[in-house]
Amino acid sequence: MQKNIKSYHWSASLYTNQLAHDRYRYDMSNVMTHKAFLKNKLLSPQDNVVRKSLEWWLNELRSAIRDGYLQGSKLNDAATVAEIFNHATLVFISLGNFKYAREICYSQIQRFIEWGNNSNNHQLLKYVFQPWINLVRIDRLEGSIYDAFDKLNILIPEKKKEVTLNDNTQLTKILYTAINQDVDMNQTIMAQSVLERINLYLYTKQYIELIQFVEKRQCNVINSSMLFCQEASAVAYANLGNIKKAVDLLTYKKLNPDPIVERILLLRFCELQIIMSDSNGNNFHDLDYLYQLSLNIINSQHVNSNDIIFLLHTAQIMLALNGKDKTITLVYYCLEASSKIGDEVLEAESLVLLYELVLDPVAKQRVEDLMITHYFNTQYVEARKIMLSGCPDLKYVEKKSDSNEIIALYNDLLAFSPDIS
Repeated sequence: MQKNIKSYHWSASLYTNQLAHDRYRYDMSNVMTHKAFLKNKLLSPQDNVVRKSLEWWLNELRSAIRDGYLQGSKLNDAATVAEIFNHATLVFISLGNFKYAREICYSQIQRFIEWGNNSNNHQLLKYVFQPWINLVRIDRLEGSIYDAFDKLNILIPEKKKEVTLNDNTQLTKILYTAINQDVDMNQTIMAQSVLERINLYLYTKQYIELIQFVEKRQCNVINSSMLFCQEASAVAYANLGNIKKAVDLLTYKKLNPDPIVERILLLRFCELQIIMSDSNGNNFHDLDYLYQLSLNIINSQHVNSNDIIFLLHTAQIMLALNGKDKTITLVYYCLEASSKIGDEVLEAESLVLLYELVLDPVAKQRVEDLMITHYFNTQYVEARKIMLSGCPDLKYVEKKSDSNEIIALYNDLLAFSPDIS
């Protein structure tokens, strides 16, 4: 697949990964080992994608492909086709099938470049950027960090000239002209590229590089990215041992603070307080407020996956303070809420934490039975890894498999060629 794409000349280096190692590259042997005062995981709200049943999602995508041509303009059809490819990539990633996910991304890029060239509709070329971001994610998940940084460098405006070669210059210009004409998509892609680079820096514990990146691009970053940039900087400073700077970032207040911003910064601040303190936490007035924020979420009528992520992390903080009763209340709610919205990964996290908390033999057996059922039914690789970490004996449970449906979706996508113009 990659070989065919080269003929479309979107910078040959994109497909051969032969860019020179610039300052964003690093030597794995030189990665510093820091004490993790704060977990290297962002809690800031990100794309609110409910990780629904993959079996249901597979069938839904195959049905959409069979429908083929939907009512509406050709441009709307293109958006629908791109969405089908993007969702299929997420499904394959969730299944842990990175080979299929990567091939579908390259196929999507090839198709839209081909459609754009054949119809002379250069607006279609904007749809190559999302699969490119997805390729970055796949590289990160596979541990191909060099390749992930290479792909991200393509999306840095000041780097464009460095990665365009000879006859590729014109196509690169057209590609960026296309994305620049769609303000919403441009902002989404740029925000995702910032987030992916931050995730790479956190994954590799390159805290100094992370801080430098955020400080350099702070004024240019998309508004929606500001919270996770601030949170990431606080994590980096804390894990470098600069606690004062981390606290300054986490106690940042605006005249009219956004409630989402406030609760995330408060959560990380309380986490840092607990780790840095030798007391039992009884004097942490912020923790009472944090728990009250959690109860407000529980009492609300609208809960999403970002709320559950917040509650689970809060529960872990409460557990660290031996607040078992409060913790159990939060975790039972997370289990119910994650099951209700169909987020199988958060359901797995809730079950593992609850299994650790429950001591009554009868109640513990109920939780264990729920874990066995969930482990058997879920196809999410991440969910299974989470449950195995909390209950290794689950490895003896037979896993449900729908490999035929997976292969069928993959083949459907490779053969999918609607009349896009």
